[in-house]
Amino acid sequence: MGTAKRFVRALLAPGRSGRRRLLVLYALGLIPALALALLQPVWGRSDEAAQFDVVAQYAHGVYPKLGVTTITPQTLAIDEATGVYSWDAASPPPVVSDATFGPIPHGLSVWPARLWAQRHLWEYSYEALQPPVYYALATPAWLIGNSLGGTWGAVYALRVFSALVLALLVPLVYLLALEVLPRRPRLAVAAALATGFLPGLLLNGTAFDNDTGAVVAGAAILLLCFRGWRSGWTMSRALVLGLACGIGFLIKPDVAGLAPAVAISLLHGVGGTAASPVRRRIVHAAITGVTAGLCVAPWLVANAIVYGSPTTAAAGQLLNTGLGVGGLVSLRQWLLMSLVNVNVTFFGGEFPSPPGVVFTCLVGALLVLCAAVAGWRRRRGRGGRAPDPEVRDALGLLAFAVLGCVVLGFLLPALSNTSYLTPGRYIFPAAGAGMILIVAVLANGRLAERERAAVLGLLIAAELAVALALPSAIPAPGHTGPEQPPASAPISHLAARATYAGLTVQVDQRAQQSGGAWVHVTVTDTGPTAVDWDPMPNVWVGNLIVGAGDYTTSSPLPETLLSGQTVQGWIHLLPYSGQSVGSAAIALSFTNVAADGYTVVGNLGLRLPR
Repeated sequence: MGTAKRFVRALLAPGRSGRRRLLVLYALGLIPALALALLQPVWGRSDEAAQFDVVAQYAHGVYPKLGVTTITPQTLAIDEATGVYSWDAASPPPVVSDATFGPIPHGLSVWPARLWAQRHLWEYSYEALQPPVYYALATPAWLIGNSLGGTWGAVYALRVFSALVLALLVPLVYLLALEVLPRRPRLAVAAALATGFLPGLLLNGTAFDNDTGAVVAGAAILLLCFRGWRSGWTMSRALVLGLACGIGFLIKPDVAGLAPAVAISLLHGVGGTAASPVRRRIVHAAITGVTAGLCVAPWLVANAIVYGSPTTAAAGQLLNTGLGVGGLVSLRQWLLMSLVNVNVTFFGGEFPSPPGVVFTCLVGALLVLCAAVAGWRRRRGRGGRAPDPEVRDALGLLAFAVLGCVVLGFLLPALSNTSYLTPGRYIFPAAGAGMILIVAVLANGRLAERERAAVLGLLIAAELAVALALPSAIPAPGHTGPEQPPASAPISHLAARATYAGLTVQVDQRAQQSGGAWVHVTVTDTGPTAVDWDPMPNVWVGNLIVGAGDYTTSSPLPETLLSGQTVQGWIHLLPYSGQSVGSAAIALSFTNVAADGYTVVGNLGLRLPR
């Protein structure tokens, strides 16, 4: 206990050596990052499989093309070993055969195209639309890991690389916070640790993903903005900022959300910029913009050669189609759903709702709300101490950084014509700015210094506890068993049969079990082409859906059947809350049966007798 107190005092002491404090902060950020990198399941929900595949392509000397280049054998091996083939870890596994990696069907209407992408996009190196810098930097780690431990070694080498990069965020946010609050180093430490221990950031950032590079690049860009804004811009500083912006964009274009903050720091007459004539400010802004543009230009040229367009937006429609909800909800519903999704995935990460995510997201939403209310009251001259004008302007610059990333995060799906829900990782480039704002506003209230330290300490401890608990709470993908009814379940024999688009489903047995049921099916593709289907049906009683098939406990029926293929197994039907699928007369609806290259899509209904 005494050692811990001395460590904390040494870390927070104002006279602490700057370089040593940065190393300590980096180490503090690296410990949970490495833990999450090694402990969370493979693959991560933020498209880790596709991100890994881009590096694997680079390692084999291939520059992948979206919609053309299929995944490497190494990626497929991990897919098969984990049972996770896409961002949806709970989906049935596809059948992998010579016919699996076929051409993308063209000319489909919106829903069949979306359905095809949801089921088949995993076959392609679909993160090839991303800029190449982060993957190129990670390629040596892939090669080292692959040489030492094969494909699994490459997976964890990339995760360790991600942890090493993500830990840089902690000292960077500390330096950024010192620029905003130069006379409050303890708050700077609190803001740095609050950012570095953010559960959603740790979970997403340590599964290999270029969002990790984007969040670090975002913090570095903002730090350069504040250095020039306070000390005065020179041509060399403007040039370095332009290089940082260009490289950041080539890591992930989401950093473009920081453009309002960059522009304000270069043009607005506060800090060191106040002494610069308007013409000089414009020159410095032009140097930054031109330098950033020159950095990005080679990638735009490569896109024009590969895709026939300087951007990958048109090619990216293939991915967006698989994620979209556009046309299914109104604009207001989409905005509300995206706000919820941003909160959940920013503070809690992207995973199938383990315990603790609700707590994390509620705390995150409460923090944002409290900071917003406190900031508004203080701006109106009520509550707490009014910050001096320099600090107020600095906090305003951070607010523009956060607002720019939020606006861009909502514009990207809105402009994609499919309106998928905005994920919280789109805001990651401004994560450090956001946490500094929250800590600064909350700490500037009427709390005594000891109370303030207790509140911030509890916040950081709670973040770390939730982050480290998340890997054990994430449900394992694939099957948990038992894949058949218990021996004690009474079984009745019946004969029910239905066909749609060449897919024939027969039910010959039914077993009852504690409100649920099991049905034994034999499924045959009698048509001339392969058929895709969802082997987990909805369960109807009359006009009401009362339950659905549970993939994790049912037999592992594939979602693709080749022409002439027959499979059989047990499907576990589980009721929804307050419902029952016991001994009632039920109907099964196997949705989205797709045949003839997805030109025929519909549902197969099957009524079972009591």
